[in-house]
Amino acid sequence: MKKGKQKVFFVGHLEYGFTCHSRMVAMQDLGYEIIPFSTFEFFQNYPTILKKFTYKFLAGPLLTILNRKLIKAAKEAKPDIVWVDKGTLLLPKTIKRMQKLLPHALFIHHNTDDIMLGQHNFKKTVLPSIPLFDVQVTSNTFNLEELKDLGAKQIVHMELAYNHHFHKPIPLTDADRRKWGVDVSYIGHWEPFTEAAILALREAGINVRILGGTWKMAQDETLKNDSSITYVKGEDYIKAISCSKINLCFLSKKNRNVTAARSFEIPATKSFLLAERTDAHLSYYKEGEEAEFFGNNEELVRKVKFYLANEEKRREVAEKGYHRCEKSGYSDYYRMQEVLRQINLTSEVATA
Repeated sequence: MKKGKQKVFFVGHLEYGFTCHSRMVAMQDLGYEIIPFSTFEFFQNYPTILKKFTYKFLAGPLLTILNRKLIKAAKEAKPDIVWVDKGTLLLPKTIKRMQKLLPHALFIHHNTDDIMLGQHNFKKTVLPSIPLFDVQVTSNTFNLEELKDLGAKQIVHMELAYNHHFHKPIPLTDADRRKWGVDVSYIGHWEPFTEAAILALREAGINVRILGGTWKMAQDETLKNDSSITYVKGEDYIKAISCSKINLCFLSKKNRNVTAARSFEIPATKSFLLAERTDAHLSYYKEGEEAEFFGNNEELVRKVKFYLANEEKRREVAEKGYHRCEKSGYSDYYRMQEVLRQINLTSEVATA
């Protein structure tokens, strides 16, 4: 009897720098053999308008083609594990077909979004598929009991994380600092709470650079029409964080988040984190030593002013936050390792 690597058919939006890709890389680093199926790569072959139609309506020819390709690829891969990261595009009948073809495979679904939030478009695919998977992995603590009520067989919590290959301190040029250097930065989508906080800072004379999506929904006309608010990804994402003196981390109220991926990505680049105060955040960092937190807009403004005026203290907090991330294992590698331990999986499988 010899041992070989467990084969994982990994399905998701596998764009470099995105959290789904990070989780796949973590499994690879842990010794699993990965057979990737990237929905991101699939849609590169088609016009954007067809992609938007498919995601919005979960119908049409591309959805059919995608699901057929999935079944074919899974059959050819003959994996031990099928890991689906946010399976919005997978029809329940596709999962059933793959399970019939792969009767000995373990089917795992991972999701970072709130399953109860209607705007995620989970009603047609994700929700009815919950009982089909052997394991549901979620980062949303509120969903743990809700998944049980929806028929989940096994539920595991996986906290958000950073990618140790990607989110790390990098050398910065003078050109980088000129392009990305600002006092205060926020990277993320629009929500009413976030807009109110940004406006409170601006009213206090503090300008905030915003990078992210859906800001056309802002009520304030200057924010709604601000052409400088764009998406950022890849190495530019790391540079934008690294060149900002203060990086804000607001939590989605719609998604009922108590942490965000940036709760870990920002300190991992040895940058200063100023986030909403939650019990979860306080469990990960010592307030005022490894990160800073605020409970309302008044405290937010006060702390931004303090840390802009105290560079040495700001750098000290960023340095300690970075070391806390490394020491306490806040990367996807260690998060994934713990999840797989709870599922009782190892990277090796006995073969004849």
